[in-house]
Formats: sequence, structure tokens, C-alpha cells
Amino acid sequence: MRFVANIAAVPAKLIPANIANYVNKNFKGATIVKIDKEHYGYEVELSNGLDLKFNRNGSFMMIDD
Repeated sequence: MRFVANIAAVPAKLIPANIANYVNKNFKGATIVKIDKEHYGYEVELSNGLDLKFNRNGSFMMIDD
């Protein structure tokens, strides 16, 4: 699964709930503009330029440089 939005946020229905909750709680004001499903889980790009990695269960793993 891959969805990229140029300016708009990725539609909420495409984002696993655990990931959406983590981003809303820890990165207030940022939106998810890209989400990729990878072999380990998910890679998420935020509107503030940060890339986050989550495992298959949607638990945060790390900020990717």
C-alpha cells in the first residue's frame, strides 16, 4: 500500500489507528502526508518533514533520518 498526498493529508481511513493516535499525541499540528507499508511495518512521512517507522502492529519504532 502506498498513498502520497502533495499538500493534503493522507485520508484518515487509510491510516492504522495506533499510528494516527501516536502522531496526534506526539506531533501536534503535523499531518501524515505519506504512508508506505514495508516488510517490517509502516514508514510515515509527516508534514513537518520527519519520517517515522512503526512495526506491523502500529507501535512506534524510531524516527528515520
